[in-house]
Amino acid sequence: MSKETKETNETKKEKKGGMKKLLIVFVVIIAVVALVIAISTVVSALYLRDAGGRQQEQEQQVSTPKDANPLYKMYGPQDFTVNLLDTDTRRYLKVTLTLGYEERALTKELEQRKAQVRDVIINVLRNQTVEDILDAEGTNKLRRVMITELNTILSRGEIKDIYFTDFLIQ
Repeated sequence: MSKETKETNETKKEKKGGMKKLLIVFVVIIAVVALVIAISTVVSALYLRDAGGRQQEQEQQVSTPKDANPLYKMYGPQDFTVNLLDTDTRRYLKVTLTLGYEERALTKELEQRKAQVRDVIINVLRNQTVEDILDAEGTNKLRRVMITELNTILSRGEIKDIYFTDFLIQ
């Protein structure tokens, strides 16, 4: 073989060797990039999950402060119009109210005792004078009396609160 052929073969071998090295470097770079992407995905997923958990805890703490009113099951609203106990003039009270309670079984009992519940509420309302219920203190007292009277007829739970959505004295 001639010198030129030997040099060409050596050049081809060097090129093939260089190509193999280049290919190996390229594969290593791709593997490193893939590894970095995989690690960053795992780390960000763990971070987001942890951050989400902390955010949910913070939301729960914010949304349910210890001194806030709990969210009760509701029965109502119910409308009532009654004459008040005032003797000097004819006055009436128009009220819309909703009962708040916790026990699920009380829902069925309130439906079964609907007439009794209405009777108790009407009797409590009719025994009020305008002076009794004119201010916030009187309204709160009315609420407490009504809760006490209603709970005497209920057996599957108790009324925890009463919400007045309309309160009109005429």
